Amino acid sequence: MDVDLERAKVLIDEKTQADAPIAVYKGRCSKRNGRFGPLLNGMEFLSMLVKI
Repeated sequence: MDVDLERAKVLIDEKTQADAPIAVYKGRCSKRNGRFGPLLNGMEFLSMLVKI
């Protein structure tokens, strides 16, 4: 598979945007998309948000 420089930049930008936090609370806690659902990521914890 051949990829030119412009296409590579687009792919890298898309991946960076996909990995960015969904929301940030007071700069310490962020909500991210995880493999099995949303995750809450803090300085000392990582928690999965479960929908009941």
